[in-house]
Amino acid sequence: MWVGVWVVAGFLTRPWRDVLLHVTAWSWLPALACFAAGVGIYARVRSDLSASQIVGRPELEPERHEQRLVRSGLRGRMRHPLYVAHALNTLGMALATGSMAIYA
Repeated sequence: MWVGVWVVAGFLTRPWRDVLLHVTAWSWLPALACFAAGVGIYARVRSDLSASQIVGRPELEPERHEQRLVRSGLRGRMRHPLYVAHALNTLGMALATGSMAIYA
């Protein structure tokens, strides 16, 4: 399913692949800040959650895994820290390259 989403997204953003919103080396400064924040969130999530929690096994197989509400660490402040990290990395790539396709 994910590959299908990537193919559709690639097809839909094809007209903008060569369109740049900005071209400057200075755009790497905020991009690096976004990348650093994203990697920091990934590291903290990895230390707070088990591998089965990260992939969602407790939700998919509730009879086989303990259901517990995490109210500490990053999960105490945001519902989906991995999504925030993904968004920060995508924003960083958009800022770094200036590509309209990534912004889209």
